Amino acid sequence: MKVTHHGKKRMRQRIGTYSENLLRKVLEQGKSVKDLKGRLKRYIEDRMRDSSGEPKKVLLYGHQIYVFTEQADVFITTYSLPSPLRRYADAQR
Repeated sequence: MKVTHHGKKRMRQRIGTYSENLLRKVLEQGKSVKDLKGRLKRYIEDRMRDSSGEPKKVLLYGHQIYVFTEQADVFITTYSLPSPLRRYADAQR
């Protein structure tokens, strides 16, 4: 898997470390949009859209959202799940 410079930088900034092992775990165990419901699903669907219009693979793992290319061969960035949505993520584990 390839990782963008931006992806590495954001992972260090938002999680505190960069780990390819964690990214592999996210790809294996992360929840996709089709596995989610309600407000959490709508929020992540909005994250899937961007100005380039290219489809993305967005996975939820813990309280982090990970964005990959559609084929999941390039890691692009990560976002922290907003605090009000964390309880929904905990309930859908």
